[in-house]
Amino acid sequence: MKMKTMVIASCLLLVAPLAACGRAHANTTTTQKTLHLMQDTELTSLDTSNTATLTQWNVLQQSMEGLYRMNAHNQVVGAMATKVVKPTNHGKTYTFHLRKSAKWSNGHPVTAADFVTAWRRSVSSTSTSGYSYIYEGIKNAAQISAGHKSTKTLGVTAVNKHTLRVTLSHAMPYLSKMLTMPAFFPQDHQVVSKYGGLRH
Repeated sequence: MKMKTMVIASCLLLVAPLAACGRAHANTTTTQKTLHLMQDTELTSLDTSNTATLTQWNVLQQSMEGLYRMNAHNQVVGAMATKVVKPTNHGKTYTFHLRKSAKWSNGHPVTAADFVTAWRRSVSSTSTSGYSYIYEGIKNAAQISAGHKSTKTLGVTAVNKHTLRVTLSHAMPYLSKMLTMPAFFPQDHQVVSKYGGLRH
């Protein structure tokens, strides 16, 4: 019995340092984590004016930003826009100042013209995204989608390279949350002009 007790004690003495070593190793390992995401269909396009699928929007949400984004607390914060702005003109005019450091992957700067281009293409009566209705409330959007007005009359203007003005037909208190959606993301106007053309 005495021999058995001594063997157990010896084993405990050997295991204790190993356990301590394991704890020390655990404390020094990295806390970096990897998130694996899965899509249930193939990605066919990232052109929000020509298609709008859940897979496409998921990829865009994870790789791009619009004027605003939602933070971890589900609050609207500035993304391409430097801050969340308060509307003027009785809630019908929004003036956004864009981050001057924002660039496309090809090195082109993100400009106000990129938003004008994207929104005009998406609200066009020839847009095939199926989401032109989401722009209703922006000046002339409904008439443009119906084919009664030119996309150039849409209430979105590049005041200068980094200032975008949006004019509504009526106040839309929920507009800030809508602007976090991929439908309102910009499109590189230089690339669209070269490869995609503009819809009028």
